[in-house]
Amino acid sequence: MAHKVKRHKNDPFLLPESLIEPGEFIIQNCVFRAGQSIETEKKFMKAGPRSTQYFHSGNVRADIICLGRATPGINNVIRELVILLKEVYKVDRVTGVKFSWRGYYDNDMLDLTPDMVERIHHKGGCYLGLATSECRAK
Repeated sequence: MAHKVKRHKNDPFLLPESLIEPGEFIIQNCVFRAGQSIETEKKFMKAGPRSTQYFHSGNVRADIICLGRATPGINNVIRELVILLKEVYKVDRVTGVKFSWRGYYDNDMLDLTPDMVERIHHKGGCYLGLATSECRAK
């Protein structure tokens, strides 16, 4: 059952105009010729935050895993995901998987909180660590 996300009055993350409305989509071609109809174009569902939430946040655990090589700004992404999930969507548990796939197999995970990630965007590398080797299931 869907329910509306409760947003705080001074919520800096999601302004009402940034929410995706039902029925919004992106079309494959943006150039049209005379007589061509938009209805016949290939469409993709637009990604982004919605005003309706289709899960109960207390039943959700979100895992954040970083794969591949170090990427500039990855700590910003981790920080914003944690803050958005915990403070806006009220997800009960947000977990960081340490050292990519290895963290899943070694059960090396870290419960992340907004306080914990508050300043990680000032650090280099990946806060969760990276393992560049392939995933090899045991």
